[in-house]
Amino acid sequence: MAAQSLGVSGTRIPLPAGNVLGASFYEGRGMFFVQQSVLSTESGGIAIHFHRQLSSWSLANRSLVAMRSFDDNSKGAAFPCGRVEVSSTLDRIVMCSAGSYLEIVDPITLKTVGTMARTDDQIISDFAVDDPHKKVFVLSTQRNNSIRLTSYSLLNGGKQDVAIVPGVEFTDLSIAINQKTGQIGISVDTPGRSGNKANVFTCRDVPNLMCARVVQINSVSQLVFFGSHLLIATSSFADDKKDCIVAIDSVSKSASREYCSPSTGVHYAVGVVDAKYVVGFTGIGKRKWFNEENESVTSSFSIWRAENPHVAAVAKDPTDYGAFQNEVRLVASATEPLFIAFQRVSNVLYLYDITDGK
Repeated sequence: MAAQSLGVSGTRIPLPAGNVLGASFYEGRGMFFVQQSVLSTESGGIAIHFHRQLSSWSLANRSLVAMRSFDDNSKGAAFPCGRVEVSSTLDRIVMCSAGSYLEIVDPITLKTVGTMARTDDQIISDFAVDDPHKKVFVLSTQRNNSIRLTSYSLLNGGKQDVAIVPGVEFTDLSIAINQKTGQIGISVDTPGRSGNKANVFTCRDVPNLMCARVVQINSVSQLVFFGSHLLIATSSFADDKKDCIVAIDSVSKSASREYCSPSTGVHYAVGVVDAKYVVGFTGIGKRKWFNEENESVTSSFSIWRAENPHVAAVAKDPTDYGAFQNEVRLVASATEPLFIAFQRVSNVLYLYDITDGK
């Protein structure tokens, strides 16, 4: 059999100032979108505020197309939800507001054309667009800290069903959706004496929206569906070479470790590219115990072909993520061999291309 080569190349995108909150591809229009949190000052510099900024970019030449600033956030730098999603059904961008509702944005003008899930008693932590089933699922918390998963119609914005996700004390909430089956995965990170743990749930909305706990693992950084498996990258520090991508079978509810990198371990970020490749962050970190600091030793992303446990390619990332490797996230294209890597506490963003010589 002839040798099969997999290549990866990256392009640094010169983003405007501001920390990256989220990004999304819109392959049908040859674009991608980036949401950032930008430091701003009121007149006289008396009060420091932050505002959201959305920019659109051309995939063809990696250039800025348009940019827009959104509302100020006087509460601080961290927005609870920074996700940006695309609905090709609506030809619209869906993104979080400052926390309490979703905004529907025109992909060309970046103007807000509508809102969704507007409820005063909630803070949105994350959401997922289920384009094939024309739904949006919103993961939020109420004032009593109860966790709520709510489904809305993508066509008219109407509220459809609500499920209460078990858990009160938590540090982070994340959601992923299987675009084929409509199944939902949720992680609820909870604090503990020996470090944070995550309860992982799977949910279905037929005939009613219901969630069931599947497993408890180390704290979750990112999760995504790949076929019937929910793939998870944990927050375990990047000096653990035994850490792998956790794969939870949504049918049997069993957990396994299918994608590993024996020389580095896999941490913090995971994505599925073009329904063919699994990508994970395989950088290495080092703890400086004497001053309680972490530092980056190397930064890289490894790629596996579907259902093949052996690393097929490694992309060396030139970015020094420093003590914030745990803030690295991936956004993968569903239809093209492309993925975006960014750090949530900086304006560093790389766009990677995968070339397969098989």
